[in-house]
Amino acid sequence: VLKHTPPLFSEWTFEKHEHATFPLGFESKTLGDAPPGEWKIVSYKNAPSRTHALLQSAPCSHTPCFQLLTTENIRMEYMDISVGVRAELGTQNAGAGLVFGVQDVRNFYSVLIYPSMNTVKAFRILNGQPELIDEHTVIPKNTIWHFLRIQRNTIMSKELIEIFFDNHLIVSLSDQSFRTGHIGLVTTGNGVFAFDNFRAVELLTSLSLIHI
Repeated sequence: VLKHTPPLFSEWTFEKHEHATFPLGFESKTLGDAPPGEWKIVSYKNAPSRTHALLQSAPCSHTPCFQLLTTENIRMEYMDISVGVRAELGTQNAGAGLVFGVQDVRNFYSVLIYPSMNTVKAFRILNGQPELIDEHTVIPKNTIWHFLRIQRNTIMSKELIEIFFDNHLIVSLSDQSFRTGHIGLVTTGNGVFAFDNFRAVELLTSLSLIHI
């Protein structure tokens, strides 16, 4: 008889610990020549989760440069991760989104929304150098907050990474550079970005159910 265990499920709404640097269980990392990330839980009217969101305001303009906030103990290989992003326009190099498969600050996958360009880009950062895997032009809804979601799964032994923007599938790709790794949030450029309702579900797991 096969034993079925619930998948790992985690959710961060940022409704607690106002003005905290960032939620417990995360660590801030910076790739590139930039000051440390300025992550802070702040009051936000009309935030998706109600009243608070997570803000990142430190610039990261030199190339390559990424501000990461990654989980300390949670590692996933096949997962469904999503987050709400409030994006101030900034310049063309300003973007925010999700990271996964994080091995360290120099090796990870990154998917970012670039609001001034109406573009979503997927990168593989290998030994500190970003390699563009795919990009897609999007037409944002007329809303302040936008929704970014990534599903990574295996179908018939084929690795599949699917990227959704505002509930529409926009990119489907295959890459096996990084397997199990940490997950988290990321910004780049000189924009100011807020995040809310960060959720992660492990699709294939033998771990116990966890709710944060």
